[in-house]
Amino acid sequence: HRLGPPPDNTRQSRRLTRYNPGVSSLDRMDTSLATVITDLASEVEIPKDGTLSRVLYKDDEIRLVLFAFDTDQELTEHTASRPAIVQIISGRAELVLGEEKTVAVPGSWVHMPAHLQHAVLALEPTILLLTLIRR
Repeated sequence: HRLGPPPDNTRQSRRLTRYNPGVSSLDRMDTSLATVITDLASEVEIPKDGTLSRVLYKDDEIRLVLFAFDTDQELTEHTASRPAIVQIISGRAELVLGEEKTVAVPGSWVHMPAHLQHAVLALEPTILLLTLIRR
């Protein structure tokens, strides 16, 4: 199990925060120079018949949100006021990007400009990483 709450990059007093979900693997560390998450998929559990989102990191320039979708769960069509990057960590999802549709699989990377209409439909249990970029 995790040792303590997830690191918050606003805590300046801690130089290193370690999590030990299993034997002795370093899961995440937060230092004054870098934040490292070595296993994104272990940060969320896919809810049965639901969708879960969890903010993993945020600062003045980016916000990192991990989504977990069960099969057939979706984010309906919407826009974001800032550019975003979508990365599929596990599973498969249909992405609607403006007028186009694509199936994204692990390793897929998508950049979306601000105000692009988009939607997500999980074709199977899926974990998706969203990075919102401030401009």
